[in-house]
Amino acid sequence: MRTQRTLLSAVALLSVAGTTLAQTSEFLFTNQNEPGIDAFVGGVHSRIIDVTNPGAFLAGIVQVGSSFYFNDGAANFNPALVSGLFRLDDAFGIPSITPVATGMPLENPIGLQWDAGRNNFISINNPFSPGPGSVDGILGVTPGGTVTEIYREDLSQPRPRVQGTSRLVREAFSDSYIITSLNGSRAVSGSGELGNASALFRINIDGSLQGTDELIVDLGDTAVTGLAEPLLDTAGLTVNPNTGVYYLTDRHAGAIFEMTLDGLGAFESIRVLIDGLVEPEEIQFDPYNNRLVFDENFGANLGRISQVELDGSGRTVLIEGVDTRGIVVIPAPASLALLGLGGLVATRRRR
Repeated sequence: MRTQRTLLSAVALLSVAGTTLAQTSEFLFTNQNEPGIDAFVGGVHSRIIDVTNPGAFLAGIVQVGSSFYFNDGAANFNPALVSGLFRLDDAFGIPSITPVATGMPLENPIGLQWDAGRNNFISINNPFSPGPGSVDGILGVTPGGTVTEIYREDLSQPRPRVQGTSRLVREAFSDSYIITSLNGSRAVSGSGELGNASALFRINIDGSLQGTDELIVDLGDTAVTGLAEPLLDTAGLTVNPNTGVYYLTDRHAGAIFEMTLDGLGAFESIRVLIDGLVEPEEIQFDPYNNRLVFDENFGANLGRISQVELDGSGRTVLIEGVDTRGIVVIPAPASLALLGLGGLVATRRRR
């Protein structure tokens, strides 16, 4: 069922300003099944804008200033369609979408991060059926639309290796990135090239935007992880930048895991934070409320987005009936200010 298209009302927002905003995370997300950018603000789910790009296959989304940038992998299943990176402006006013970079080599861009120091969006690119011109790996995209190949998977390398990337996150206390490799493990869980378990790698990027990989942990090696079972489909990844603790989703395990690295960036430990989930994928750390926001993708508009505390308690379903591959958490006061209500809220609080 399509959600309401109207802007959130001032009354609804103000009624929760003193309580709900401290209890419920707020965010924008890419709606995969009904293509568009949606918001969850003040406890209300609303549509910001439809994405009309044919075959839209929406993924990662980030905020830079007052604009939001998101990936669309339309060409992943149909090369005749156009994938790319797009910018959303005036999200809570009169929203509009502008292409930043489209076409090859952007085919199925998924995970997305903004790197201000490098003046590039760092994007996972994972084409479903790579062709001669495909880049299966990591791309950099400037705000002006210049695309640079940062890293390309090399399937001639022995396992564990980078294969089937999905998400990435800026490494805590570092200038590098950590990526999920869906099929990069030595451990075999099925047949063919996609039959291997998952792994995590560090990508070090030099001054010329060239990346090299470094294994952090083979998630299929239970002798290393200490887990009861290998992780076969680790897709989502986020980090608490204050503590350096990482959180992973594994669709096959139906769980979120907490992982730590030591002071040198080497693998230290991993444990189950919460299980009993259905194909959890996208996950983001909420720095404003110190919790996690994540999705479960059931398919066919049966998914849901939830929040959970960092100790695994307090899991709360926020939205049902949506599937997403991209979430960006926003600060509650900022969302109110974008709606032009900041002064009104401030006046109310002074009373």
